Amino acid sequence: MRFRLFQIMISVFSATLITAACSPKVTPPPVDIAGTIAVQLASEMLTQISAAYSPTPPPSPSPLPVTDNPIPADTATPEEAYDYDRVKFVGLVKVVGDEKPPCTTGPSGEIQSYISVPKKVGLLGVGSVPGWYVISNPYFGAPCWLPAERVEILELNQGFDLTSLPVFQP
Repeated sequence: MRFRLFQIMISVFSATLITAACSPKVTPPPVDIAGTIAVQLASEMLTQISAAYSPTPPPSPSPLPVTDNPIPADTATPEEAYDYDRVKFVGLVKVVGDEKPPCTTGPSGEIQSYISVPKKVGLLGVGSVPGWYVISNPYFGAPCWLPAERVEILELNQGFDLTSLPVFQP
C-alpha cells in the first residue's frame, strides 16, 4: 500500500509539473512610454500652475468700510482722451476708408500694424515724401506712416497749420 501511495504522489507531482510547464506564461502589458511621459508632464504643469504666483491679493480678514462716494458717471473713452504734451501731437486725425490701412515705418517700409477704421489718432507731422502723414500708432505708440488719402484732419494745435507741420524722414 505504501508503494501505491508513493506512485499516486509521484503521478500527481509529475502531472502538476507538466501542467505548470505547459501552461502559457503571463507577460506584463507593454509600457506606453509616450503616454506615460505625457501624463507626467501634464501632472507637473498642473502642479506648477496651481502654485503659481497670483497678482491678486488674498482676501482681507475684515471687510472694507462702506463709503458714501458716488459712483462716477460716464467718462471719456481712452480713444478720445489724448495727452498732447506727453507725445507731442500737433493735431488729431481720423483714419478713414473702407478697410484697415497698414501703418508702416515709411512709404515703402515694414508694416507695424493695421489700424481700425474709423479711428482717432494723434498727428505727429508730415512725411518727407509728399502725400504721407506721420501719426502715433494707436496700438504701439511708435510713429508710423499713413497715406494722405486715409487721413482726415480733425484739429491742429494752436500755432500749427498744414505748411508748418514737423517733417519726418523714413
